[in-house]
Amino acid sequence: KNPQKAIQARNKGLPVFFGDVGRPEVCEAFKIGKAKAVIVTIAEKEEATRAVIALRRLYPDKQIFARAKDADHAKRLQSTLDVAAMVPILPEDNLLLTLPFGGAVLRSLGAPAEEVNYILAEKRKEVLSGKELQKYEEEAVLAQLGVEVPDDDEEDKIEEEKEDEKEEVITSSKYDAVVAKARSPDEQ
Repeated sequence: KNPQKAIQARNKGLPVFFGDVGRPEVCEAFKIGKAKAVIVTIAEKEEATRAVIALRRLYPDKQIFARAKDADHAKRLQSTLDVAAMVPILPEDNLLLTLPFGGAVLRSLGAPAEEVNYILAEKRKEVLSGKELQKYEEEAVLAQLGVEVPDDDEEDKIEEEKEDEKEEVITSSKYDAVVAKARSPDEQ
């Protein structure tokens, strides 16, 4: 409802669009047909449903992720429109709401878990100045989207492997490798 937010994001170089996806010409202008997935983050139940119906009608095979108002809304979107829907578990004005949702979207699109976890951790640090989201919050969102969550033993093993990799790099005195591991994929 606020085109200024989209304008500000585009001025920062982000691919953010504002328009009515119920209009096919708007979808064409946004090149939705070429996107791997569509993410609908509209907070109002009726507007979100209307957008998802229009997108599903125009793009029957497109992967769609949508914000749902409540569990019933999520169930209806999932069962009738084949949409990965989630109910926000954080207050609507909390910036952290986007992190688990974004991570789940990236994982479901095939992004390596290590990269997604790195991105999420960096964003958490940025937003919280070092505080971490509670693990159960992200797991709840992933479960809503049907994304498998590794059990604690598997996560511990992954963490140990990461630590071993870090130790190998540090003990071999490859400063460039340490710097490269510390950078985001976009910076490398």
